[in-house]
Amino acid sequence: MRPFGKYKTLKNWLAYNWGWIALAVLAVLFVLYTTLLQPAQPDPDYRISWVGASALSGQEEQALCAALENLGKDENGDGRVTVAVTQYRVDFTLTNRDQGFEDNYASVLKLLAELQQGSCYLFLMDEPEQFQRSTGVLQYLDGAVPSAAQEGYESENWERMCVPFKAEGFDRAAWLGRRCVFGDRTAAELYPGAEELFAAVAARS
Repeated sequence: MRPFGKYKTLKNWLAYNWGWIALAVLAVLFVLYTTLLQPAQPDPDYRISWVGASALSGQEEQALCAALENLGKDENGDGRVTVAVTQYRVDFTLTNRDQGFEDNYASVLKLLAELQQGSCYLFLMDEPEQFQRSTGVLQYLDGAVPSAAQEGYESENWERMCVPFKAEGFDRAAWLGRRCVFGDRTAAELYPGAEELFAAVAARS
């Protein structure tokens, strides 16, 4: 019989290395399952960012998604309406002397990264006045963009930028607003259906 390394024969090699073989087979099966067999996560029709001093509970997030899905449309043509929620736990009133400032600051940096990338158009906030004062990214309800030259616009006019959000199972006081979109592309191109969804929420408020 042909020699098979130090194990002399293939049978001996298998006897000494069956554990590694089984592990390799399991690894291959896992890769096949995750890439081919596992159902792909649906691409959301809408994305919304929650910015609040405390995170939404699972029940609150489900209530938020259900309310928006009932108002939205199947924008990507996959046969269902889905909403993806990104949460930013941010308390704009904290200072560097307050407990929890480090975690809060990390969330602020994540929020600023999103605003820079423009991955989301709709923001749900529990403190819209603080949000607008700190970021200045919300647009007026008529689509106008605030100007920093308008002294006091952050605190005086935020109610002209947001609409109250109410939904069954969502008991927080919250307001929905739209960020300003810069560049040559319109909101309709960047965020299909988001304007219509905002209008539907506004009509119910």
